Amino acid sequence: MTVLVVGAGPTGLTMALDLARRGVPVRVIDKAPAYFAGSRGKGVQDRTLEVFADLGIRDEILAAGRHMTMRMYVNGEHTRDAAGSALILPQWKVEEALRDRLAEHGVKVELDTELLDLDGATNHGRIDHDYLVGCDGGRSTVRKLLGVPFEGVTADGDQLMMLGDVEVSGLDPDYWHMWIGNGYYALAPFRTVPQWQVQIVPPEPLGEQPSLEVFQRLFDEMTGWSGVTLSNPTWLSTYRVNVRMVRKFRVGNVFLAGDAAHVHPPTGGLGMNTGIQDAYNLGWKLAAVINGEAGDALLDTYEAERLPIAEWTLGTSAEGLQKVAAAVRS
Repeated sequence: MTVLVVGAGPTGLTMALDLARRGVPVRVIDKAPAYFAGSRGKGVQDRTLEVFADLGIRDEILAAGRHMTMRMYVNGEHTRDAAGSALILPQWKVEEALRDRLAEHGVKVELDTELLDLDGATNHGRIDHDYLVGCDGGRSTVRKLLGVPFEGVTADGDQLMMLGDVEVSGLDPDYWHMWIGNGYYALAPFRTVPQWQVQIVPPEPLGEQPSLEVFQRLFDEMTGWSGVTLSNPTWLSTYRVNVRMVRKFRVGNVFLAGDAAHVHPPTGGLGMNTGIQDAYNLGWKLAAVINGEAGDALLDTYEAERLPIAEWTLGTSAEGLQKVAAAVRS
């Protein structure tokens, strides 16, 4: 029996690795022409580190990341430092470690391969499979093909964020710097690469696309600081906050995991972690059923266990966003 995993982000790669190490034939496809190269979900929580230890990549993740102190500024003035709880490293580093371990099991991501129907048709031919797991993000093709509603709300323009990876000079690289009071501007350095992640919530909605020039101008205007220079961008993006989830994580032999099943604000750094833990919950169960060690009913426990977690995550992150928004506007 073969499992087809759609989407090669952290959720899909965790899913595939957990299956492959248990002897389950698995194929992983992603419609992107190249591997994702941005920092995006940069925080790895302790429970996820436990998952990575079991998957055999904890040492690689620890070597690439670090725990950081957050340095807070209000209206340009340093107010306090706070210890961060998550291990900070770029998302692409997490994906790289998962891919490398997956390759040791003889599985390679099939890029530029787009799912066209639930029977396994792709732009490169049909992929025979017995189970399908949609780990293909908030705009999930698998979810849309299933016709499962994505219930919730999309934030208005006031909550449009800008994100990017740039190099920074003029700031202490031992701190994650956050300015609030005139919008929200954050710069977080990484341990093993020269880029810093930029997160921006402008004080007023902008009609501009993200660019190095826009990021620099907003820094100057929002912080009131001089002598800090941004350069060499490698990834620039925007993010509109969604709070949405499905009510069915399983439809027959098709499953949804990660952002394909639930999306929420980035506050708390729970998104990537929740998706990885979705996959870790489902992986051993699929393997047990496929290997004849358990009955099909075991697969129903995936939704029963993970749907309440998704509900809690959406509520917690949305509440955190409201607190941040209140601080930004105060």
